[in-house]
Amino acid sequence: TGSSEDYDSSNSSTESEESIPSAEDLTSKGKLWRFLWDLSENRYW
Repeated sequence: TGSSEDYDSSNSSTESEESIPSAEDLTSKGKLWRFLWDLSENRYW
């Protein structure tokens, strides 16, 4: 049971961290969307 408890505790901590978006994640996603948008514009033009 000790291993299962450790797994649950670690899993809950990872979920809480992932649920909260960090500035780095937002900036990385913004850069990715901007990159894709530039590709779409360059493709049409």
